[in-house]
This record gives sequence, structure tokens and C-alpha cells, in this order.
Amino acid sequence: INLDLLENTDLIVTTTGNYHVCDSAMLDTLKAGAVVCNIGHFDNEIDIAWLEKYKGIKEINIKPQVDKFVFPNGKSIIVLARGRLVNLGCATGHRHEPWTWHLVE
Repeated sequence: INLDLLENTDLIVTTTGNYHVCDSAMLDTLKAGAVVCNIGHFDNEIDIAWLEKYKGIKEINIKPQVDKFVFPNGKSIIVLARGRLVNLGCATGHRHEPWTWHLVE
């Protein structure tokens, strides 16, 4: 991947099912305020462990399933569903639940 492009990228959505598709180099290079999420088959596409171990990083929970990681230089990125499947982690319901039927009719 061209890391220079990431400096201007607002959104990364992993979709491959492969390990660390969005690795530490990508996370470190992302544009300030970028949003990262995963819709692939597994929860290991984004290197969340690297973010958790990064010395000096501050983690702020904005709301359930939305976390901001602030780097020591002040840059921050937002990670949805902690790298798990965003359609499951951030969903507010399933269309087959009776109480949501009126929303899709």
C-alpha cells in the first residue's frame, strides 16, 4: 500500500478476512481524524493490539463501539467496533426483530 496516500485518507474499511490488513505502519500514517473499521470475515484485520500497546497513546471511549486513539503528537484516529465486524458491533438492531418491522415497510 502507498503510505503517502494514507496521509489524506479519511476512512479505511477492511474487507478481506486477512490478518493485519491495516497494520501498525498504516495506523501510524493515517490522516488525523481518520475512521477505521472492519467489515471482513475476522476481527484481526486491524492491528488493535498495536494501538493498545503503543507507548503514550491515550484511548478515549466516545460512545459504545466508538473509540478515539490519541497519539503522543496529538493526532487521533477513530476505530469502530474495536476492529470487530462493524455491521454487528455498531448495529442498532436487526430487521427481522419484530420491533423494527415498521422501519422497513
